Amino acid sequence: MRARQGWTLLELLIVIAIIALLAAIIYAVAIYAIDQSRQARCISNLRQIGMALKLYIEDYKQADWETEIRSYHGVRNERERHQLVSRWGFPHDPFWLFQAGYISDEDIFKCSNAPQRLRELTRVHYAYHSPDVLLLPPFGQGVNTWDDFLWVLKQQEWDYPIMYDCNHDSRDTFLDLCILLRLDGRVDKKRCDLRNGVIRY
Repeated sequence: MRARQGWTLLELLIVIAIIALLAAIIYAVAIYAIDQSRQARCISNLRQIGMALKLYIEDYKQADWETEIRSYHGVRNERERHQLVSRWGFPHDPFWLFQAGYISDEDIFKCSNAPQRLRELTRVHYAYHSPDVLLLPPFGQGVNTWDDFLWVLKQQEWDYPIMYDCNHDSRDTFLDLCILLRLDGRVDKKRCDLRNGVIRY
């Protein structure tokens, strides 16, 4: 019997190609699994923040926002908006929930996917959609294009996205994957347009 003399170049190339393909598949699956795990953690964090936020608002409100917001008819100056939102019990900074004892672990405000610069700048990695914020209009457009978050609150009420996390997958050029915490405590994932700092979906 003739002994096999070894692998041909073609066989070696095929084996290398198969190994490379399998490695790429395993790597992609692993990256996907890690990101899904991190998203699940952030969803859990936002749910806990939502529960703490409800308790905080109940304790600090002087009036019910869901009743008064219906009579809101115009853009107020910054001081008036801030006073109104404070009257409804909304914290100006979400980290107050930790400082006031409604959240016991400040790591709940952290996202493991947050960029390094964000981690260095702030203790809260999730964006807070405070209703007292007024964004200036894009350059060259009129006052009627201002994005007043109190108007958004009036239109959406309990569906209002009070906090959101956009630190995860963003393969789309214009749309980001956002994990949204609604004012009623629901958490969901959507592709959002975050240009000009406003959520549009």
